[in-house]
Amino acid sequence: MPDYIFTIQNGPLKGQEYPVTKDILTIGRDANSDLALNENSVSRHHARIICTGREVLLEDMGSLNGTAINENLINEPTLLVPGDIVRFGLHLFMRFDTVEVAPLAAPPAARSKSDTKRIHKAGPAPFSLLIRGGRQAGQVFPLVEGSHTVGRAPDSGVLLSNEDISSQHALIHVKEEGVWIEDRESANGTYVNNSAVMGPTQIKPGDVLQLGATVVLEVHAGVALRA
Repeated sequence: MPDYIFTIQNGPLKGQEYPVTKDILTIGRDANSDLALNENSVSRHHARIICTGREVLLEDMGSLNGTAINENLINEPTLLVPGDIVRFGLHLFMRFDTVEVAPLAAPPAARSKSDTKRIHKAGPAPFSLLIRGGRQAGQVFPLVEGSHTVGRAPDSGVLLSNEDISSQHALIHVKEEGVWIEDRESANGTYVNNSAVMGPTQIKPGDVLQLGATVVLEVHAGVALRA
């Protein structure tokens, strides 16, 4: 079975790694937690990791502010896949990855062939959207590889509550080579750096998106730190 690791994606501890060292790993603000998180929106006994041998499951333990995988709140033990972005509480984002053991190339008479090192199999850093202004100001939406709907519909990957946003307003495609956004014939339009989106348009960190008349989002590499 490969080893597993969580890496903090934002805040003052960005980059800190927490290996999964037990079959059941407790997560929370309590100092006795296996993975103790000093974040006010994290409950004392927030969640737990369950390693079954072939799978790793994440379970919320009735926390106040919830646990989400790729911004989907969970309410039962849920399978984790390498590359997933997990949110604990309101502000803390962590990336789940595998760590494999591989043999080292040993210099003569220095190391045996059985010596090992850890190779971190993290993919490229994900992108994220940070909302600027309005009722959702400061909210962060991590964008992992795949397609993400943007709109007012409850099942949207990027859920926006403003009335001038269409139910299915836009679609974001995250690929290995970059990120694209396309408007889905919304009533009030989609703009990148004040230019109307007329077809699939590539976006990059630093770009400013406007959806409808009022929602402004910034594109970030990695998971943005909330304002």
